[in-house]
Amino acid sequence: MEISIPRSALALTNKKLNFEFKWADNIQEAGDIMDFYLSGDVAPAGRYNFVYKEK
Repeated sequence: MEISIPRSALALTNKKLNFEFKWADNIQEAGDIMDFYLSGDVAPAGRYNFVYKEK
């Protein structure tokens, strides 16, 4: 899946992008960080995040 979000929707039209994200599905206990280890699928695993940073 690919998502496209206009910079204007995030009020970032004149700023460089810098964000981290994690992909998860089928988490059983929303808000319980330990559920990332126990249920469903998550990428990247554990405490790692994907990072996107414009230079």
